[in-house]
Amino acid sequence: MADEIVAANRAYRNYCLLALMVLALGGAAGLFWGQPALTQYLNAASPRQALRLLRWLLTGLFVPCLIFALYLTLLARRTLRSGRFPPPGMAVIKDSKVQRGADAVKMARLLVVSGALLMVVGLIGGVYFPWIKLQ
Repeated sequence: MADEIVAANRAYRNYCLLALMVLALGGAAGLFWGQPALTQYLNAASPRQALRLLRWLLTGLFVPCLIFALYLTLLARRTLRSGRFPPPGMAVIKDSKVQRGADAVKMARLLVVSGALLMVVGLIGGVYFPWIKLQ
């Protein structure tokens, strides 16, 4: 049996590249314009207010980890149900060889483990780190 290939979705690839560029530019703009305002606020704020802001920022940084962990878990479930990776209907950004059987199960397990690790990182970062007592 010949290897089955899922053709790359050019529109999806362009969408992903555009999304990455927007995120990178947004992050750079946030650092460029937000850092002076944040520094000014922290200099004028009481230590309690500064710590509260730091806790919110740390929590906000780990929310994307939790969202991506959920995505990986759902992708693993779709992979196990269909018995192949990538699952039917999934858009890919480069031509990808379809994995079936034991290879698909191995990929699903890898996705579950990756999702679980991200979930742990997100929960530790979002719940534990903000409540650390600073000296």
